[in-house]
Amino acid sequence: MQALELGLEVNFDYATKVQIAVHTAYALERMVIRDGLVYRGEVELLDQLIFEEVNRASGIFVSGMNLTLSDDEKYYICEMLSEVYNFVSQ
Repeated sequence: MQALELGLEVNFDYATKVQIAVHTAYALERMVIRDGLVYRGEVELLDQLIFEEVNRASGIFVSGMNLTLSDDEKYYICEMLSEVYNFVSQ
């Protein structure tokens, strides 16, 4: 969460942090069992800046646990962040 907040230059509220942390924990579990979610939304509508920061921040899992989140899992995180990012960053 710290990497996302720094990269996006925002401070998310506690509820958003918990929501993202819980989703990420389950996403990591899905990566371990190789049963990741499939994103069914329109990827091209997602904020590219948010995706880049989610991609960068998720690098901690590669270096720390040798786990890589799928792009689909990252898209869900982007969608969650998009709902609050535009409101918070203004």
